[in-house]
Amino acid sequence: MNFQIRTGIWGHSRGGCVVVVERSVEWEDQMSACLKANITSQEFRDIRVYACENFADSIRDAHARGMGNGQAILVYDMAGSYIGLNLARRVLHYVRASLVDCSLRYVGCTRRIILVNGPAAFRFIWPLVRAFLPEITKKKIHVVTSAQPTLADFSNGSDPLTTIEASSLPVSLGGSVPDAQPLRILSQPMG
Repeated sequence: MNFQIRTGIWGHSRGGCVVVVERSVEWEDQMSACLKANITSQEFRDIRVYACENFADSIRDAHARGMGNGQAILVYDMAGSYIGLNLARRVLHYVRASLVDCSLRYVGCTRRIILVNGPAAFRFIWPLVRAFLPEITKKKIHVVTSAQPTLADFSNGSDPLTTIEASSLPVSLGGSVPDAQPLRILSQPMG
């Protein structure tokens, strides 16, 4: 089985932080596949650690080139997602294992987390997921509640490190980069 989520680096914030976009529809497909293959929550967590190491390497590379402050902005796009309560209940152990462990291991890697295009069920699921997150991670999360995110939703006031411009977002999120053309794909293989 090959576990792939198209996490990609799309550009950099105004202050040089790496901008990463993940899409939940791919998470749903992959978690369903993991359930069918009897992948344990520990194995799933290990897959996430591998992905986070790729993520951290990309941040280190950018920082070594004089960009940013050694952190990234993570945009999590939930467009097209329909995670029913049945699937949510069945994959909660995956979410808990990967989010909690990765949040604790890589808490310094992410400057800001932006959640966009949440489905109706998100308002019920979010409090469950949020309860497992460390306080320092909760403070970094910004939930965009508008039905159609605009470029202004990706700006954090006057902080250039967390201000994302159109040249670092896919078109589907109000940016100018074609949706199939991130700067770099971060793969998460599993064998």
